[in-house]
Amino acid sequence: MPVRFGDEKGNALVEFTLCFLVFAAFVSALFGLLWWGLSSLFLQEAAFEAAHSYAVYRDEGRAREMALGAIGRGGWLFVVPSSVQVRVWRDGEKAHARVAGRPRVPPDFLGLVKLLPGPREAWWENQPRLMVKEASCTLEYRFRNPWQFEGT
Repeated sequence: MPVRFGDEKGNALVEFTLCFLVFAAFVSALFGLLWWGLSSLFLQEAAFEAAHSYAVYRDEGRAREMALGAIGRGGWLFVVPSSVQVRVWRDGEKAHARVAGRPRVPPDFLGLVKLLPGPREAWWENQPRLMVKEASCTLEYRFRNPWQFEGT
């Protein structure tokens, strides 16, 4: 026979509260990861656009404009536009681009990591706040020198 310690009317509410707290932490972590992933996606797309533009036109200014344009098409929701840095360069037969930017939502799951005591807090403070993405593209000789490709 089970032992009962009085009235158990509030047990369902207590269990619901505990489960809801775990569920809310899970949802906020999921939201942080989703936001961080979308920031990464937009920065990677900007790097691809900059590398492709530099490969075709060999113009650094135009490549920067293309990268910022890729961020401007909805990426400003996820990345702070004033923090975006674009660098393009040529390395032999390839055009390279590096795009860095700061996500609007920090990668510490909406501040939950800062609540944890111990070495995690010290580890987190040393992490860079910029997300960096790189891309490369083969230079477009066919568009620059079409006479070299006649008959192909």
